[in-house]
This record gives sequence, structure tokens and C-alpha cells, in this order.
Amino acid sequence: NATTLKDQLTKAFNDILQNTASVTQVSVDMPTSEIKNGADVYRTTFEAEYWSGDVIKEKTKDGVRTKAWSAATELSTRDMATRKIYFAGTAAGQPALQEFTYTNISAYSGWLNALNKNTVTNTADGKAEQRVNFLRGNANDELRVRKVLTNSQPNVLGDIVNSSLERVKGARYRASAADALEGTTGAASYTTFASGLDSKPEMLYVGANDGMLHAFKAADGTETFAFIPTAVRETLSDLTTPKYGASGKAHRYFVDGTPVISDVFFG
Repeated sequence: NATTLKDQLTKAFNDILQNTASVTQVSVDMPTSEIKNGADVYRTTFEAEYWSGDVIKEKTKDGVRTKAWSAATELSTRDMATRKIYFAGTAAGQPALQEFTYTNISAYSGWLNALNKNTVTNTADGKAEQRVNFLRGNANDELRVRKVLTNSQPNVLGDIVNSSLERVKGARYRASAADALEGTTGAASYTTFASGLDSKPEMLYVGANDGMLHAFKAADGTETFAFIPTAVRETLSDLTTPKYGASGKAHRYFVDGTPVISDVFFG
């Protein structure tokens, strides 16, 4: 049917791009001889059986790396109801972050309709609340089997494939140069801004295919917050398919790019 040829070809190419066979575990050869003794090594992992991932910190001593923490393990011990997961909403008619809860998404028809949908049958099934709870990591709403960690808890962190970790500590630029460029002084100066960042903890940012950008404390791997972009809303329910990544629904790439970190001056 020539009238639907474009749509059918687009679907075919999308299916190929999402095919799990095109994803293989990354092999990383760490040049230990070039890493200084006592250095910290941060790395990500993923495995395709359960489509789960991890962020790991290792300490280097005498050429041997020892795990300091695992973000997936740390996250698995949390009360999932206390996780700070956000989406873009509104408050008093202005754009504002909202916590990703069933109560909050219910005020936005786009989010509610997307999460009420079974994407295998493409029909509404009224399971939005259960899906929100699953995406938040609630073990009582396990719509599909997750990988069990060594502490016997499920891994709620999604696979990290093409997104590289970004470390952030302090200001990004030289204060004197930034102030000269902007022509600012006092409380509005970049120097003041940079000084205010000195006491803030070192952070790690990475995108994952659980549909979230994650922010972890570099000191202990604690997830400080996560953010779900609106762009992944319509396919987010795929992650709750019982046979996700297999016969139920092909694996998808969600927040799969490396974050870009900058200091942005808004006046």
C-alpha cells in the first residue's frame, strides 16, 4: 500500500534500531599501570538479561581495584517512597518540577494516558498507578522480574549503555575570566557563584534506559534525585511489560546520551 509505505518503513527501521541483538556488553580494559595509587575509578555497567545497570566506585591500591560502593546496591536498600524522582510540570501556571507520583501525574492527561496504556496491545488498562510504583522501584508492584543483587534485593537501576558518567565538583570556569566577560560584580558575580559551589558535594550524572537521568553523590553512591524527560513519556510503559527486552517488547533506548555540564548565566 503506497500510502502507508513511509510509515511501514519507519517502523521497520525503528524495530531494527531497538533490536536487542544489536546490543552487546561493553568490554573495558582499564590501564591500571597509568592510574595513580589511591586514585578513584568510576565506571558503569549493564547486563541484557534483565536490562539492569550499575554505577560503581573503585579504589586503586598497588595496581588492584577494590569496590568502594555500588549505586545499585545502595539504591536497593532505600525506601522507594522517599526517592526524589521528578518530571516537568507546572505550578501557578509556570513551568516547575513535580515529583513523579501517581497523584501528581494524574493532574496531567498526557502522563496519565501514557501510563494507563498497555503498549503491547496499545489499549488502556487503568494500571497507571501500578506502573508509576514499578518505575519508582516499589517491590510490591513488580510488573516484570528484576535482577536480584547479592543483598537479595532487586536492582531498580536501568541499563546504562551509551551514556558516560559526568563528574561535577565546583564551578566550571575561571572566575576572573567569567566576571570580565559578563561585567558583573558583587552578589551577581561569577566569583560569588563559584564560592557558593565549594561546599556542595561532588556529584555524578548519568542517563539510563530506565527513562531517567540520575544524580549520585560521588562520596557514597547515594541517588540524590532522578529526572524523567517528557520526551520518553509515550514509551515509558514499555519498561513495565512482563517480557520486556524479549518476546513481550523489544528493549528501548531512553535517556541514553552523555550529559553536558555547563554553568549558565541567567542575569
